[in-house]
Amino acid sequence: MAALQPDLVVVASRSASYAESFSQKWPTIDTTVSWEKDGDYTEQARSQVKLLGQATGHETEAARAIKTIDATVKRYTDTARDRGSAAVVMVSGSELSLHGARSRWAPLFDVFGFTPVELSSQGADEGHKGQKISFETLADLDPEWIFVVDRDAAIGQGNSGTSAKQSWRTTSSPRPAPHATTTSSTSILNAGTSS
Repeated sequence: MAALQPDLVVVASRSASYAESFSQKWPTIDTTVSWEKDGDYTEQARSQVKLLGQATGHETEAARAIKTIDATVKRYTDTARDRGSAAVVMVSGSELSLHGARSRWAPLFDVFGFTPVELSSQGADEGHKGQKISFETLADLDPEWIFVVDRDAAIGQGNSGTSAKQSWRTTSSPRPAPHATTTSSTSILNAGTSS
């Protein structure tokens, strides 16, 4: 960092602990999303864009970006309200983690309007890592839609979609074989529709 001599340091989540020490040497902002706050993810996204605009002297561009966010949110609000329950599952190797309505995938629920599935004991661990679950637990949750995020593909490990698809085939779900549409590192699975 000393060699780089940055004009601005942006930290968030896992790097946020360095904010204080960085700020003693360089202009530093923390863009961590707080999952403990009341209010939706979209509102926090607006705030982060505004903060970045102020920090870089691009307030006009930031305001324009916020208008684009607002227009997009308005366009898609409640478009899935009657489409049933959904689960967001991140796959890393053979491990699954469930992500709920107070996570980075919140817009699926608070914008589109899918009903989040939750474990009976507690909701999906909010924020970054999600809550580890088994294929059997996912089958018990029985969501109508499953959004599968292939972490390995997203970070450049393996071919896009391969890990998630291979892992999914090991499930003992009693439903028909899901129909999968893969877009980059994300698969959208309608668990009630066979291909």
